[in-house]
Amino acid sequence: MKFVVKNLGPIDESELELGDLTIIAGRNNTGKTYAAYTLYGFLKWWSEGSEVLAVLDELSRQSLFPNFSDNEGLVKTATDKGQVKWSTDRKTLNSQRKLIVQEVNRSFPKEGLARVFSASDEDFSDASVEVAIDDEFPEDAPGKYVNLFAGDRFTLTYTDNEICLSRSEALKTPFHVAGVSLVLQELYLSFLFPEFPTTALTSPPLVFPAERLSISLFYKELDATKSHVVEIAQENRRRDKRLPFSTIDKMTSRYALPIRDNI
Repeated sequence: MKFVVKNLGPIDESELELGDLTIIAGRNNTGKTYAAYTLYGFLKWWSEGSEVLAVLDELSRQSLFPNFSDNEGLVKTATDKGQVKWSTDRKTLNSQRKLIVQEVNRSFPKEGLARVFSASDEDFSDASVEVAIDDEFPEDAPGKYVNLFAGDRFTLTYTDNEICLSRSEALKTPFHVAGVSLVLQELYLSFLFPEFPTTALTSPPLVFPAERLSISLFYKELDATKSHVVEIAQENRRRDKRLPFSTIDKMTSRYALPIRDNI
């Protein structure tokens, strides 16, 4: 998987290929932190899933993806009968992958970068981040599964141009169909992009900075900030019984996403 970053901080244009372990090294002030934080932010944005699943849900309403939100459709059939199958060729899967990537490349620079760097949208108005993947659905794509309640499991497999969604026979815990639809959307997304290193069903990404001004230097400041927030909350509560949520938000959201997450 490759990322193409343009007009981001000191980076005019850069292409980064992401592996299971990716090391970014170079001279000072050349954009290493921008690149690392952007990669982390994208993977976290993908793994949290809400924006990506919103895209998937909208495309399913246009009949471009399987509709897991239809209570009388795929989910109910798999739940009641143990499995459901539908025909899908590789051309369709490749088209679905391309549609998702196009939407992600459109939405992340506009909606994700500002949150990653805790900045305003205007700061990244000219920036672009695009993920480039192989358009072809992998020949050896593994089956995917998700465990639900009390060991209950849904599995998604693809063989001979046919997708099979099955539910384990061992334990069939009753649950509302709508409650599992979102999980199965995540499962399908994981199935569709097996080369992605993270999804909502697996572990989140980790970032380990080793720059001169390391994240460790924020510890003391964050401790002081937390103490100050508590003092303000206690004082405000004594005055009018309300917590100063706006003040807390302003004081704690000014750190970049990797700093907030990893401290």
